[in-house]
Amino acid sequence: MTVPAAIHLLIAAQALLASLTGIVRDEHTGAPVHGATVTLVDFDRSVVTDTEGRYALPDVPPGPQHVAVRRMGYQPRTFHALVPREGPLVIDVSLKPAPIPLEEVEVRTAVPISGLEEPVTRFPDRRMTVAAVRHHPLLAEPDMLEAVRGGEVTLHPEAPNGIHVRGGSSDQIAYVLDGIPVLSPYHAAGTFGAWNPDALSSIELHTVSPPPAYPDALSGVLAGTTRAPGTVLCSQGSVSTTQARLTFDGPLGFRDAGYLVSTRLSFPGLIYHPHESSHLRGDGSDWIAKLELPLLGGRLRGLGYASLTEIEAATRVRSPADTIPLAVEANEFGWDSRSYGVTWTRPFDDVALHLRAWSVAGNAQVLWWSRDSLPPQRLDSEQRYAGAVGYVDLARGRNRTAIGVRLEQDRTRYRVAAGDSTLDAIEATAPVAAAFVQQRVGLGRRVEAEVSLTGTSVNGTPYLDPAVQARWQPADNTSVTCECSRRHQYAQSLRNPESISTNIFPADLYVAAGGEVPAAESDLGVVAIEHRPVPGLRFAAQAYARRFESLVLVASTGVSPFATGDFARGSGEARGFTVQAGANGARYGVMADYGYQRVRYEYGDTTYAPEHGAQHSLDAGLVVFPTPTWSVRVGLLSLFGRRGTAFVGPWEWESCNLVDWGCEFAGSPDRRADALGATTLPSYVRVDVGLRKHWHLPVRGRDVEIALFASASNVLGRSNVMAVTVDPSTGKRQEVGLRPQSPLVIGLDWRF
Repeated sequence: MTVPAAIHLLIAAQALLASLTGIVRDEHTGAPVHGATVTLVDFDRSVVTDTEGRYALPDVPPGPQHVAVRRMGYQPRTFHALVPREGPLVIDVSLKPAPIPLEEVEVRTAVPISGLEEPVTRFPDRRMTVAAVRHHPLLAEPDMLEAVRGGEVTLHPEAPNGIHVRGGSSDQIAYVLDGIPVLSPYHAAGTFGAWNPDALSSIELHTVSPPPAYPDALSGVLAGTTRAPGTVLCSQGSVSTTQARLTFDGPLGFRDAGYLVSTRLSFPGLIYHPHESSHLRGDGSDWIAKLELPLLGGRLRGLGYASLTEIEAATRVRSPADTIPLAVEANEFGWDSRSYGVTWTRPFDDVALHLRAWSVAGNAQVLWWSRDSLPPQRLDSEQRYAGAVGYVDLARGRNRTAIGVRLEQDRTRYRVAAGDSTLDAIEATAPVAAAFVQQRVGLGRRVEAEVSLTGTSVNGTPYLDPAVQARWQPADNTSVTCECSRRHQYAQSLRNPESISTNIFPADLYVAAGGEVPAAESDLGVVAIEHRPVPGLRFAAQAYARRFESLVLVASTGVSPFATGDFARGSGEARGFTVQAGANGARYGVMADYGYQRVRYEYGDTTYAPEHGAQHSLDAGLVVFPTPTWSVRVGLLSLFGRRGTAFVGPWEWESCNLVDWGCEFAGSPDRRADALGATTLPSYVRVDVGLRKHWHLPVRGRDVEIALFASASNVLGRSNVMAVTVDPSTGKRQEVGLRPQSPLVIGLDWRF
């Protein structure tokens, strides 16, 4: 046989070889098995089934063949196939399921904790995600405003009377939500912040170099960012003894558009004794609505926000000898705010264009009864605030430049009356025009500098706000920051922060600068260092000095919750330092903040320490996850070197709680028993404990998370003193404090 003939014979024989095909199925369900391996054992040839369970082995020699079929999760199967000389042989195979037990594999990330999240802002500014707020060891429930407590930031230990930064009063903080200004974002009597945490993704506290596009404020800006709408409908919420929350977000019917809607009710009067005149009555509510969509090559965001709080408190304290309810008048407190705004951002290669406009309104009403004022004093305060800002942001490597203009108009009206008599009336309008530039440049590998300058005209009066910051990184895990800055604020509040009523009335009563109210000024110097020796471990410290000028000091002229006539123009200074530490891992997060400050306000020949100026503060907390679904938190809050002002007259205060069914505020002190800040208050120490357990439930292909939580405050039963009153008939001083084991919060939350 010639060679060509042999080749033709071999090709013909090859063409006559048979093929083995078929489908591999699950023996129980009949479903095709994808990824099964079918092997001709004697020839070590294998194929893998496709998504329909099909396999095909071509060119199988005739005769008996060993075939093996294997797939993880099924019992292997081997059989003999008698393969014909030519043509296809179809063999379908069924496999019996054989689940393979595997050891549980737990994959966990580090517990989010303040200061240890990525990305982080430039210390000493702060940023926290909502996850860190939810795991905050010092919070009974997530609260975006309370979460910033610690170090140079002090809060009243039991009541929402505002945020104080480096000795500044509460009205020296500006609030923005997605860049839109917000007024008085507080509730009271059980709930602090009026920003629903379920609707937010993060918060940032800018106290060293606030972005110049934000409102002017002496102490800084607290900026909240709402969550981006999801690609499917999502919901989360909570019901507890203090509040009820509900949030929805999802896509709209066209590309890259989405929405978020959030609402909340707070109820300080939930646990209510109708026969106790001292028991608080009232409620609060807030909502957030956001719409996002693409527009003209950029992104358009529209935001709406509103909050409302109304509270009634008795004017007299119930005596133990009273056998029937007291028919007394009630002090009434109410405040609300509304913000609407749009933001459009368009990125280019190295430049981003930002345009923003807003309209904001806030109102406050108070009816205050006093023995020295019959009929009662009635306050009506109103603020209308509109503006727009446009700026370009140019970034090239480490260098960044922002240039823009901001136009605003602030209209305020403030009126106090008693019957037909007007005790105080101020109307003011402050048109504001500002131009700003901010430049950040790298000076070598480890040094960079930032310089900003804002020029502002208010009612024709010019002001300059310069700031210089230098940042040095001696090592990759260490940074040193120094800054000097001057800031102005063009509205000040006429609320009395030294009044006892601040426990339930934290609203800012702004009056625009011009005429009676001056523009306030602050000079600040800060030196800060941050060190992160290893991932999950952080140490930080800072020292600061501030000087205030042209402050409105309402407390100088009376004890009413608000200014009723003249007020002093004063100054102040604050010096201090803070030390912070934090560590986290997969099962724990721990944090500690110590702060020292010396704060003094002065007017005329009088100098005093404000109520928020405690000399020492120490906060520490631990959150532990013994299992992936259980968490335990323990928190310590303490203040030392506290000063206060003693008032004449009986007064009663108790936080809302479940233990002894208390929620009380009663009394209308009408004068001071001694000078401002002359009373030394005992140290404040409180230990809180909380538990949380959650479950994951599959519902129609969605993961539903449900959790139960409980938190008890002051578990050591310490009788902490909140204030001192003096009996007008006997002159005896009486301490008013938080009762032991109070408050207790329980609730349920969910996410899906």
